[in-house]
This record gives sequence, C-alpha cells and structure tokens, in this order.
Amino acid sequence: MLSIKDIHDFWKNANGKNSPEKYLSGEEKTEFIISKISEISNKSDVILEIGCNAGRNLNGLLRAGYKNLVGIEINYNAIMVMEKEFPGMYKEIKIYNFPAETILPYLLENSIDVIFTMAVLEHIHFNSENIISENIKRIARKNIITIEDEYTKSDRHLPRNYKYIFESEKFIQIEWKRKLKIAGLSGRYIYRLFKRRNNAI
Repeated sequence: MLSIKDIHDFWKNANGKNSPEKYLSGEEKTEFIISKISEISNKSDVILEIGCNAGRNLNGLLRAGYKNLVGIEINYNAIMVMEKEFPGMYKEIKIYNFPAETILPYLLENSIDVIFTMAVLEHIHFNSENIISENIKRIARKNIITIEDEYTKSDRHLPRNYKYIFESEKFIQIEWKRKLKIAGLSGRYIYRLFKRRNNAI
C-alpha cells in the first residue's frame, strides 16, 4: 500500500488517463448525481463535492440552479482546467485546493447541507479514514451521498463498505443501488444515500 504522502503526490500530479481533462467528459454521471441531489435538496442548499476535479459535476449543478456550491480538490492543475473550461462557475463557487484530510476539520459543524463524492473516497488512505468520515458526518446538515467502488483493491484503491462507515447515531442509509448502468462506472460502484436522523442535530 502506498503511503498517505505517495497517494497525495499521485493525485496532485495526476496525468495520462487521470489527467484533469479526462474528467471533463462523463455527462451521464453528472446527470445521475443532479437527479439524486434534486430529490433531497433545495436550490438554496449548500452542496459540497469532495474531489471535484475540473468541476464537471459542480458545473452541472450550477446549470441546474444550485448557487451555493463548494469543491475540495487536491490537484491545482484541475482547478486551472476548471477556470478555463467553466469560467463562470469558477467565479461563483468556493474551491479549496487542499487534501480532504487537511480542509474538512476546519469546516464548521452542520455547515453543508449535502456532501457528495464520486470515485474519490476509494483513494483515501486507511490511516485517514476516520478523519474523513467523522468530519463528513460532523459538517453534513442533511445528507451524504457516496458513489464509490467498494471492491477494487490496489495501491491506490482501498475498498470500504460505506454503509458501515456512515450509518451511525447521526445518519441512516435510506437508499442504495449496485450496477448503476452509467457509462464510466463499473458494476463495482455502489450508490448510497444517507440522511441525518431527525434528532441528531
């Protein structure tokens, strides 16, 4: 297994098939996340994507009428691609250019209505797992959505059961689905939707 530093360095300098330009395509994935967020949120809600890359999903949400958008992205080049490809969105949203482990502890409790990830948490080192999960539960006011490969194992793919990680005294899983039949997401990806329990604020 790679170290935390090695994983961070890989994604800070991702190129080839993982270059930021590659993440500009994938409208079917964006349409899916917009459809799920629209079922549980208001257009005024604060939405955070952890690992937003060049911003395809956030741009889709902006086009759908969401204005309070936040992104966390470790790769500075991805943010530069975002500025070039989606200049209007780049000016409108808040972007943190840090590893998720670094910035999440500083976000205020219950400050984000909906937090979502797509093929990002699967790359978080096991030693950072509690930092990520506990802070996501701490700052999410309404919902958490994960769309992650829960099976593939490699130096940079760390499989987890996200129901086990996020369902707690604060959150309950209310929806999940395997084999999403979405281009770019293999059958190893599972969509999960968690809702904050009514008495957990």
